[in-house]
Amino acid sequence: IWDVSRAHFMGKVTREVYIEIPEEDRVDDIEPMCGQLLRSMYGTQDASNIWQKDYVDLFEKSGFTFGRANYACMHSVDLDARGLVHGDDFAILGDDDALNRVHEILSSKYTVKIVARLGPDPGDTKETCFLNRIVRHVGETSDYIEKLEIEADSRHAELIVKHMGLGTAKLVETPAVKMTTTEVEVAASQPVLSTDRSTRYRSCVMQGAYLAQDRVDIADAVKSPSTEMKNPTESSEVRLKPLGRYLKVKPIVVRVFCKQQAPQRFNTAGYIDWAGARGSRKSTTGTA
Repeated sequence: IWDVSRAHFMGKVTREVYIEIPEEDRVDDIEPMCGQLLRSMYGTQDASNIWQKDYVDLFEKSGFTFGRANYACMHSVDLDARGLVHGDDFAILGDDDALNRVHEILSSKYTVKIVARLGPDPGDTKETCFLNRIVRHVGETSDYIEKLEIEADSRHAELIVKHMGLGTAKLVETPAVKMTTTEVEVAASQPVLSTDRSTRYRSCVMQGAYLAQDRVDIADAVKSPSTEMKNPTESSEVRLKPLGRYLKVKPIVVRVFCKQQAPQRFNTAGYIDWAGARGSRKSTTGTA
């Protein structure tokens, strides 16, 4: 895992952008002053796009290809390495030769820091934090299986409980409650929340959506409230509270990936709940 320092200042600008000169850099007898950017600056509209194009060009010249559906994912056939990028953070999976080569690529143009190098060897890091997730390497244990653990960011669970005022609320074992058709009809007539409560509702839903990326157990519970972000009602808030009560019971979830042979094919399962949305009678999807 690498971190690039001052990433958004690396790319060359693609249009004319001017900034106000800081007071300490102004010339006293010339007022007012402004400066034209030669490199992108964090906070400008195209800074992220310029930065992405810059590192993509660098890695593509070194044999990496980027995903068609998601440009944050990359792969090198020659190095047998796979990786992802989020902002200025790079995570690459590969052997020692591949990781050393990636470090050469990054260091050739950027100021970088190795945050962690996870692995089974004695000198390797065994636990680190990446995008607020704890990534942990577990060596051979009593079951003789090497594992990689990814622990979801429990801070969001704590914030949802706090913002919804559920510190002393009773606990529940499921994150959502199915509504009857009658309850849906009654909920539709409930008043819209005040501005402050609507803001709090949206914040909690988005924190839940971020957490659901690593926690499939709450994915469905977050999906329904997210459809009411525009005009949340009293009923919306009530139906969101079971999520907070559930997160009090299970604030931390760890996904465990055991070492295994590369599969030749994947078998997946899913389901469609036909007309499962009681109010709109639309179909809903989930995972299994």
